[in-house]
Amino acid sequence: MIRHLIRLFAMALFAAAPTSCRRGPPAPEDAGPPVPATVDSPTLALDTLFGTCVVARERLRCWGEAVPGAPDGTASGSAPSIAGAPAWPAFEPWADVPARALAGANGTGCVLTREGGLKCASRTTGYEVPLERVSAASADGDVGCAIHGGGRLSCWRFSETVPTVQPFDVAGVVDAKEVLLGDGAGCARTAAGKAYCWSLSEDRTDSPPTPFFAFASQARDLAFWGQQLCAFSPEAPPQCVGAPVPAARELRTLDDRYLAHPPLPAPPAWIAAAPALPPNATRVRSWLTADGGARGCVISDQGTLACFGPNYFGEVGDGTTLPRRSLTPVALKNVVDVALGRTHSCARLATGQVACWGSNLSRQLGRPLVGAREFAPAEVGDIVGFDLAEQGCVVLDSGAVHCWGKSYRGEAGAESCFVEPPRKIATPEPFTHVSTGANFSCAWGAEGVPHCWGHNLRGELGDGTRVDSALARPMSGLAGVVAMAGQCALVKSGALACWGDGSLSGAAAAAAPQRPYPRWSPPVRPRLVAGVSGRELRASPSGRWPVCVLSAAGSLSCLRPGLVRVPIPDQVADVAVSDDRGCARTKSGAVWCWDEVTPMQHPRRVTLDEPVSAIAVSSSAACAVQASGRTYCWGKNVLARGDSWSEPHHLNVGEPAAQLALTEHGLGCVRNRSGLVTCWDPTTSVPPTAVPELAQSAELVSGTSQICGVRAARVHCYGRWYHSSHPVILPE
Repeated sequence: MIRHLIRLFAMALFAAAPTSCRRGPPAPEDAGPPVPATVDSPTLALDTLFGTCVVARERLRCWGEAVPGAPDGTASGSAPSIAGAPAWPAFEPWADVPARALAGANGTGCVLTREGGLKCASRTTGYEVPLERVSAASADGDVGCAIHGGGRLSCWRFSETVPTVQPFDVAGVVDAKEVLLGDGAGCARTAAGKAYCWSLSEDRTDSPPTPFFAFASQARDLAFWGQQLCAFSPEAPPQCVGAPVPAARELRTLDDRYLAHPPLPAPPAWIAAAPALPPNATRVRSWLTADGGARGCVISDQGTLACFGPNYFGEVGDGTTLPRRSLTPVALKNVVDVALGRTHSCARLATGQVACWGSNLSRQLGRPLVGAREFAPAEVGDIVGFDLAEQGCVVLDSGAVHCWGKSYRGEAGAESCFVEPPRKIATPEPFTHVSTGANFSCAWGAEGVPHCWGHNLRGELGDGTRVDSALARPMSGLAGVVAMAGQCALVKSGALACWGDGSLSGAAAAAAPQRPYPRWSPPVRPRLVAGVSGRELRASPSGRWPVCVLSAAGSLSCLRPGLVRVPIPDQVADVAVSDDRGCARTKSGAVWCWDEVTPMQHPRRVTLDEPVSAIAVSSSAACAVQASGRTYCWGKNVLARGDSWSEPHHLNVGEPAAQLALTEHGLGCVRNRSGLVTCWDPTTSVPPTAVPELAQSAELVSGTSQICGVRAARVHCYGRWYHSSHPVILPE
């Protein structure tokens, strides 16, 4: 079976997260807003690792992470850039060489120069292919082929240990017009329409080509479609024949940092086969993935685009993350070219503009990670409950629950990487409250019986099993819940019950220190925590603990693991916690905090010159709003990378402030007394920016990487977005 890769005239993309559908490593620093990416060349792009490249005005432009020539996959940029910028250092010697076309796949890219030369780069090394008058090329990993000298076909194999390549002629192919490489196979089309194919084994690139099929003489644009080889002509339907080389599937992976996660959900059986091509198809691209799935796109003679596939990251482009077994229209017109990667797609329009969609984990869509979005439940109704982690869930006045966002373990109600738009959770009863945690979500109604869905390996759902579920399951033996945070809940009597890893903080605390944590098997049903009662719960949206309990008398206790009585010499009015730090605000307006240096058992009072009305914390910083509306912050990476304020520092953002919110990653928003909201993100160098989408929100709710507010029965969010299921057109 051939895993089909993109060839000449395609835009590139080999985004690596598909071997995993869980959260990858933190994205690198953003390089700022996109620069123009209008393409006036007849060809588009090449396949890259975590990046996208185009030829624009005879210059190479690349964006995203780990495009060819980026050592260790670290070089990146969110903005399309001319070759020679950090996005493609191996091409730096040729930054000013006029380019006219691109070709490449699996981390190797080649540029066809205006003078007919061919220059290529692997992830670490650039090299020149000693051929002249090159008219077409294709590359796949360390193998490349080119048509030159008026129809000669030559191929080569590149090695990182040898700085040069020695092309050899492929005998028997005369007057070649097109060449296409894929995993384990190469095919070429001659001017007479005849197709030749040959094997590309690890130890041989020069196996004799075999005449495979005679296409019509006017055929052009050789391409794979599922397990077929197809050719297209201006005046006839597509001609397709079975795959020429039944090569074994190879599972390609990247650095170890991306491999410590389970594979994608197994696709339905129908995804393994491409749907029938419509008779008016003029160009196609398809991809047979290493996990057994497939996807593809078709351009019609009217310039419309339709795609199919698993759609884990929205790479079909229809505005959803629902799997599509048949060709589904994409909202683009006048499409002249399309290219597929594992988790994102791009198209070139007749205007020269480029549109991309799908995963944006490495900014391969050419857009910054940070921005605003709106989520509207399909069911009309007022939102009466809302919570946010890496997934978001709302409760409507009808009792229905709708969720969206990350759903690697089903936490947004579907076994998919992301859920978009919000999806209704199938529940047996109307609910009034919802709580989101690390990879799971719960909701409950008037009876206070939680129903949970998502990850359950460590008993997160509390249903007596360790089986993940995208369907809501009732929690075992718990009722009367009035509040929930992390893997703990308060019941009407004020008692605290915990389950899963939350139980390590309470009932199992005495035994846990004698047992290494990875070997400890958390309980799968709720257990009461002795000696603790409360009226409010707080927990980090990205972790299992600490879980902090605020009692009716104003005392504070936290579980992290083991029960800690936090000695605050005053009644506590509010508490904010992250994985590594926390702060308590007293009724008199004082602030007491702890972090990785100052233990929870010995909190320190923060020196501020007037009472505080609101507090918030991230994993590295804390902020407070004074009664006058002035905002002060302290810690690290507050407004930008490298900030380090040991004492409160006046923020002077969005004042007079009424509320502030910080995510675990440090993104922050301030809502002033007029309802206007200003946000910033130190991890991507986004300065304080007005966010009108969040204006007039009743309350700002912070999650792991977004901050959201509810207005007019819709949820408006600002933060990091790792995918787009709608085409994003790069600006002129």
